[in-house]
Amino acid sequence: RAAGGAAHDYIANLSNDEDCQRVAREILADHGYVDVFVSNAGRSIRRSAKYQGADRFHDFHRLMALNFFGALRLILSLLPSMAERGSGHIVHVSSFGVPTRQPRFAGYCASKSALDAALQSIAGEVASQGVSMSSVQMPLVQTKMVESK
Repeated sequence: RAAGGAAHDYIANLSNDEDCQRVAREILADHGYVDVFVSNAGRSIRRSAKYQGADRFHDFHRLMALNFFGALRLILSLLPSMAERGSGHIVHVSSFGVPTRQPRFAGYCASKSALDAALQSIAGEVASQGVSMSSVQMPLVQTKMVESK
């Protein structure tokens, strides 16, 4: 902010497709474009495969709905405006669990890996339009989600 920049936060339920579309429309209506978009969505479930079982498969659906599909929906909704301007950067806050494949985080690592792979593929398509992408692989951060485990 000292250099003249501004950051804005928006709240949306990324596991809900309509809410993803709503917040993307709201962002573009409020600002017209996005210079840098930081995708920091994340839900995690720490559970051994031994206890995950087929009766808990819905946990994987919930993780993918938020960490992959919701984040990707929002990014794809904002991407055309960046390409039209010839400028933009998307930052995906990923996880150190992606390269290390942490035990008991199979669903979380899979969902973060999926978005990493999708954005790497998309990056090759939009680079010539002035849009770049990066992933930041964060270590486990002490949050209420982690502390409740």
